[in-house]
Amino acid sequence: MTEYTYTEQRDKARPFRQGYADDLSAYAETLRVKAEQKRAGYVDAAKMTADRESYRRDFLSLLSHPLDEYTPAVCPYRLTHLYGDADTDIFRLRVEAWEGIGLCGLLFLPKSVQKGAAAGKKSPLVIAMHGFEGTPELASDIYQPNFYSHMVKRLLPYGAAVFVPQTLMWNGREFGPKIDRCEFDARLRMGGQSINALEIVCLRRCMDTFCAQPYIDETRIGMIGISYGAYFSLMTAACDTRIKAVYSSCFFNDRFRYPRIEMVYGGLFERFGDAETAALVCPRALYVEVGKTDCFFAPDSAEREFEKLLPYYQAANAEEKVRFCCYDGGHKLSDSDEGLQFFFEHLNR
Repeated sequence: MTEYTYTEQRDKARPFRQGYADDLSAYAETLRVKAEQKRAGYVDAAKMTADRESYRRDFLSLLSHPLDEYTPAVCPYRLTHLYGDADTDIFRLRVEAWEGIGLCGLLFLPKSVQKGAAAGKKSPLVIAMHGFEGTPELASDIYQPNFYSHMVKRLLPYGAAVFVPQTLMWNGREFGPKIDRCEFDARLRMGGQSINALEIVCLRRCMDTFCAQPYIDETRIGMIGISYGAYFSLMTAACDTRIKAVYSSCFFNDRFRYPRIEMVYGGLFERFGDAETAALVCPRALYVEVGKTDCFFAPDSAEREFEKLLPYYQAANAEEKVRFCCYDGGHKLSDSDEGLQFFFEHLNR
């Protein structure tokens, strides 16, 4: 080993490290500009209106396996009654959704839905998605009150069955077991899959299973989500046209500004930003909201992204089916019922 006596202060090399980081940032920005140029040539409102299903197939291929292997199937499931009162019954549901994977969640069945089923009437289904580090119990005020602006409790008076699934993102320190979503996603990607594609497939299989139930109207399925749950609502609806109405809270934005590794895919930005993904929901109903003081997703870039989306709805003569709301609040579901009223108005048409 060669000995030398040179040492230096840590900050002396800082400008070189800063320069390298700046070079990489500039390079990424160059790629962003090129990707946006490619996307402008790949899709616009007229092209998508003319052949939306072709774009949907491209979108599914980007999201990787097993979405391109999905076929509808009614799955085995287990329903356990947890609670009941004069208004609602609560069940824990486990659906054997995909090759041995049991997707669990809570199912809320209002008594009005059950009485309607007894009379041969079907009711809508709303799939309500929790956010990052969340659980169905948090979203429904079972663990603590008002963690999600009473999301589930506010849905129930509208007369829908409400399914709140558990995705792989709970807070392991509080709810256990400890998990690393990004690490699990990396393992799946080495096998040509991804955690988000897998969970979207599981959600679609849950829809298959619900559609076979006598109390569910398969023509009235909606999805609502906050934060990461809004990601699932938007992406699942882009993949599956059975979803008639979507309520996306505190997610829709400039994805290049807010990339999470498991939310993006190779070549995605050359074809689909959030606006183009949401355009696959068109002409179905879509309510997009963002808080003015959201500390995770800034409202200014969300509004600019919505301006890119609006021409797609205009081209489909469906402008009344899309709405953007920037409300006084932070990273949470708005306390106003405006979004829920819009959502159910279009879900029940």
